[in-house]
Amino acid sequence: MSETFLPLVPDGWLKSYLTAMVECDNEMPLPFHFLAGASVIGNMIGLDAWATLVRGVRIYPNINAMLLSPAGKCRRGEGTKITMAIARRAGVNVFAGKTTPEGLVDDLADNGNLILYVEELSMLLTKQDFQRPMIPVLT
Repeated sequence: MSETFLPLVPDGWLKSYLTAMVECDNEMPLPFHFLAGASVIGNMIGLDAWATLVRGVRIYPNINAMLLSPAGKCRRGEGTKITMAIARRAGVNVFAGKTTPEGLVDDLADNGNLILYVEELSMLLTKQDFQRPMIPVLT
């Protein structure tokens, strides 16, 4: 896939990152790496840049991505850990670990901008009582 996907990416940091992932033979597919990296870049730019689609309609570069694959395939966690480490080093607020609705709201109130990172969606959207408010908080 790298032979067909990599040429589609314009030169810049993201292409250099994808090239490094190909060279180190990371198992996560390049489109997943691309979306993870584009999400970080979009978060860093925030609402400070936009493109005008038509008069009065702005498009912002932020990206919300959910990487889905069958269990045990694509090694999503290994690849996204690399991207989140890069994001943290770049000063991005990455909210990860044991996420609760209250913790998410508190972090948003304190920082206003963050990347919500969960390796397994099932851990975020459990049916446990303390996690039930998560979907209303996210939506």
